[in-house]
Amino acid sequence: MHVKPESLPIIFERGNSSLRGAEWGGMMVLLYTIPAGTDMKRLFAGAPGNLCQCPHWGYVLKGCVRIRHTDRDQIVTSGELFYVAPGHVPLFEEDTQMVEFSPKEPWVEMIATVGKNLSRLSQEGQSG
Repeated sequence: MHVKPESLPIIFERGNSSLRGAEWGGMMVLLYTIPAGTDMKRLFAGAPGNLCQCPHWGYVLKGCVRIRHTDRDQIVTSGELFYVAPGHVPLFEEDTQMVEFSPKEPWVEMIATVGKNLSRLSQEGQSG
């Protein structure tokens, strides 16, 4: 299979944030577009340790993301490949677009938690 990342089906879109993706061979193939200043911390509330428990592999097309682990920060910028182990929370320091590959099952669990928290925060008049 092959597609241009911007041709992937839209999973989520709100304001300047979007998520496109599809399942390929048990993996989620994703294109994230996230504005600067987006802190995902509140979106992982209720997950073990309030951290994302899904591993990710990918490539930052543009921007900068700080991946906060319990013991260190990992900064990934434009043009860099990355692997992120379970137990993290991203903070987007610049407008960022990245391609990511994640195993389907842990990603589905993670996105369910994110969806519940996003809905709750939206009702409270806040966003992630």
